Amino acid sequence: MDPQIYDKKSKLIEKYMDNSCLNKIIINYDEKNNNFVNIGYLESNNDLCLYNIYEVNKLNNLYKKDNYQIFSEDVLEHHFKSFEDAEYIYINNAEKFKDLKKFILEMLEYNKKIIIFCNSNKETINELYKYNNNNIIRII
Repeated sequence: MDPQIYDKKSKLIEKYMDNSCLNKIIINYDEKNNNFVNIGYLESNNDLCLYNIYEVNKLNNLYKKDNYQIFSEDVLEHHFKSFEDAEYIYINNAEKFKDLKKFILEMLEYNKKIIIFCNSNKETINELYKYNNNNIIRII
């Protein structure tokens, strides 16, 4: 696997673990999930691993409980509530989400802190800074 991808994953996991806030989630782009939210894991090259990672390819899928592929109702409620209550939202592979701008603007209305991990300086990501650069952190 590409070492740059591993470096980005390690940095994301380290930033996430350094944040003492308990209300935080990671969203990872998953090209296989068209209309669903899966809960998975993220592993780095230095054997750091985080579980309960939200895996989607459309960020707006996070808003509907019916999109979560979780078999237990109590676990579904837990993950949906964790998304709703998150103060910090880490987005991995942000440049791949077509609905990134709309999602981030909605999250900013709720005063969420957004930490974007991406491989490039996409125009959409740069444009978001004009809305509220105090709540958006970009890490490439």
